[in-house]
Amino acid sequence: MLNQLTGTEGRPSLRDIIHPWFVPFSEKCSFMEQSNAGVIRINNIPYEVSRAEIFAFLGRSANTLIDRNEPIHILMDRTTSKTNECYVEFASFDEAVTAVTRYQNAIDNNIHVPKIGSRDVEVTISSQAMLMKKLFPIAKGVLWEEMPFRIIRNAPHSWDNFTGFITEEEMTLLCKHVEGYNNPVFSKQCPERAYECMISTVKKYPWHMPEHITIKERDCMYDAGLRMVGQLQRRISKGEKPERLTPQLLSRLAEAILSCPGFSISQKDNVAYRANMPEHKMRDLGQPRFAELWRHLQVLNTKEGVPLDIIEYYIAVVREETTRIADFQGISQQQRLLAEQRSTSNYWGFF
Repeated sequence: MLNQLTGTEGRPSLRDIIHPWFVPFSEKCSFMEQSNAGVIRINNIPYEVSRAEIFAFLGRSANTLIDRNEPIHILMDRTTSKTNECYVEFASFDEAVTAVTRYQNAIDNNIHVPKIGSRDVEVTISSQAMLMKKLFPIAKGVLWEEMPFRIIRNAPHSWDNFTGFITEEEMTLLCKHVEGYNNPVFSKQCPERAYECMISTVKKYPWHMPEHITIKERDCMYDAGLRMVGQLQRRISKGEKPERLTPQLLSRLAEAILSCPGFSISQKDNVAYRANMPEHKMRDLGQPRFAELWRHLQVLNTKEGVPLDIIEYYIAVVREETTRIADFQGISQQQRLLAEQRSTSNYWGFF
């Protein structure tokens, strides 16, 4: 791809270098689509239920979303940390209906009463709208039932207008649960639940609506995620609750953040570093080399599948050209640019 761009002379034409097919950068949220996965609801689950138990209950034939997409959402009240219910996403609506039908047939034919742990549970068809309402209960002014979701800003009552999908208070409370400040009894019974709640929040957050997401709200979620990754890393190293707080849970949390289109390259690099993520895993998740030097870029990301040499070539072009332009400026302007560069990165030149 790089050879095709640079051609025989080793320098691309202006037409080629700005062609969308070659440019390796994007604002990824703009390419996201709203999920239309089928959803079922499992009610009356025990608080201490694990993700593995939900998978076992559904059976091997259940065609849920792939594991990387985190199809199981065991909802947790961010205030009390109690588990309420579980939602499971399937590859299609028909697959969700099949799962509910299989459950109902087992009851109707007196084969057995499906249980999770010692509890009889209820399985019903649900929807993306209901799942989103439960995951983002404080979000007002969002019509989750519509496709795509619609935002209300001119409601008769101001408190019914949209102000955001999450609040800083919600994220703070979520962190408090893993740090043992809130409801330690629940946290001790099922210490992984708050981390799984963060995974579900990151995966289901409506990133496909970037025009309604502020940098402040995004950074609030990122700060909570980074804080929780560090806390989980420390708890695992101490051998705390090894049957619940596992390296796999840490990997799931870190991967959910790194695969998120809303976080910046530098933010993802901080999470990967704190989680001790291996280099090959970072590359699989689309992280470029020298990601720590992207710290001044708030929303710019790389396109999925773009080769590393193309990314680094474009950065080199930006560095060379901005440096050339800076050299033609007056002394005072050069001093200002150099001072600004010290707070960003000379890897990108004066960009």
